Amino acid sequence: MNFYSWSITQVIPLISAIFVFWLGFFVLSKNWRSELSITFSLFTLAVTGWLFCTFMLLISTSNPQAVFWEKFIYTFVILIPAVLYHFSVVFVEKKKKSLIVLTYITFILILLINVFTNYFTEGIFHYRWGIHSEARLFHHIFLFLFFIYSFEVYRLFIVFYRKSKGFKKQQAKLIFFGLLNFGTIGFTGFLPAYGISVIPIAYVSGILFAIIAGYAITRYRFLDVRVFAAQFLIVVLNIVAFSYIFVSKSVEEYVVKFIFFIGILITSYLLKRSFEKELKQRQELEVLAKELKRANARLKKLDEAKTEFLSIASHQLRTPLTAIKGYLSLIDEGLYGKVNKDVEEVLGKIHISNERLIGLVEDLLNISRIEAGRMQYSMKEVQICDEIMKDLRASFELRAEDKGLKLIFNKPKIPVPKVMMDKNKIREVISNIIDNAIKYTEKGHVEVKVRKTDGNIRVTVTDTGIGIPKSEIPYLFKKFSRGKDTKRLNADGTGLGIYLAKKIIKDHNGKIYIESKGKGKGSTFVIELPIVNGEIEKADSEE
Repeated sequence: MNFYSWSITQVIPLISAIFVFWLGFFVLSKNWRSELSITFSLFTLAVTGWLFCTFMLLISTSNPQAVFWEKFIYTFVILIPAVLYHFSVVFVEKKKKSLIVLTYITFILILLINVFTNYFTEGIFHYRWGIHSEARLFHHIFLFLFFIYSFEVYRLFIVFYRKSKGFKKQQAKLIFFGLLNFGTIGFTGFLPAYGISVIPIAYVSGILFAIIAGYAITRYRFLDVRVFAAQFLIVVLNIVAFSYIFVSKSVEEYVVKFIFFIGILITSYLLKRSFEKELKQRQELEVLAKELKRANARLKKLDEAKTEFLSIASHQLRTPLTAIKGYLSLIDEGLYGKVNKDVEEVLGKIHISNERLIGLVEDLLNISRIEAGRMQYSMKEVQICDEIMKDLRASFELRAEDKGLKLIFNKPKIPVPKVMMDKNKIREVISNIIDNAIKYTEKGHVEVKVRKTDGNIRVTVTDTGIGIPKSEIPYLFKKFSRGKDTKRLNADGTGLGIYLAKKIIKDHNGKIYIESKGKGKGSTFVIELPIVNGEIEKADSEE
């Protein structure tokens, strides 16, 4: 029989053998050092040999030739239970090395009996679809062992499935269903050896199990199914193109189809490389994403620990600083006797440093509260000009005058509406901004203006000071961040005031930002707080 007369039934085992061989090679190439990949590839190699020898049997033209290929078929079939058991033990992570060795020895002995004696098969059954050898004593023994090992494999996977979780559990389920298919459909392959005429469809079970198990152990996730499916289609396309050659009716047609097959093979190789590159990039991205997630979790824990440390340290520092302040006040009042002028001057410096430390500790406490979500606000309706600006004017006029600066409080002619706020915290924010404006202005003036805008009360603090380069503005609202020139005029600043101001204003649903034309051209700090009065409510209802 030549290839021009091959039927599709005869070609299918050959096509299946090519596919299963490719699948085993594909799995092994993904991780050739893995025992799981190696055992699975051994299984596919045994199935490939069985399918190829089945193809050779189906195209045999004489009884001796058929008997020869039957011997080879059973050579590979006898090895299947051994490698399948080995694969199962590795997958379920059991340590059964001695049993694996014993299994291989048992089935290799049966294999030798098949090859060198007639105690396994002898004689030929002729069926409508082809021929099959007759079973003898050791065929019965092999079949018995085949069932014993099959049930043991099923048991291993059922136990493993019940104990495992997550993705491994899903893999176990897939392979278990593949084994059920292999055991049920594959069983029909033994019936012709006992005189039962059944069309040999057993090789289909080998293909199905190889597909299911290969998909499971290569651990393709949802996003990778597309790549796997594409590679699968490439293989199917090549198999179809290859098998199409064997239905040629002339040499010319054979040559054309062969050239066509070579073209598809080259294209498939290029596509396969492209898919593998895409898969590799995706896997690298997944690894990076996991590393970033872990790093982010560690940073979050460190940040929480830092915030907790700041809170504890600040609380511990505030108590002695408050005590120092109290004793300094008592000394200043003369409770411990009269102090001379030199000591009084030193005490004044201590008092200033202590106040600065108290302010720093309070800022650190506020930061820890904000970052831990524990900052508490006492919200009330406040008329900002009457209840805050008057106090601030009295506080800063003398300081501005001592520095030779003009401090201007530009009060609106029409009273501005009230704002819902924590009076003390907003006062602290505006006070800090005015204080900075005076610190960083060497000559000229500082102007504070309050105006009503669309739905907001806007407070602006404008100075004629050192100004801020545009490149530095985005960084001023960050923790411990200060402009370069600010250190020249005030070396004791911490860079926390503006950071806290932004957090507090944000919690009031407001905005704070800076405008400056550049170095030496002054700057303007702008605070906007939403109005909560009848006018806004009316405007909202009209909308």
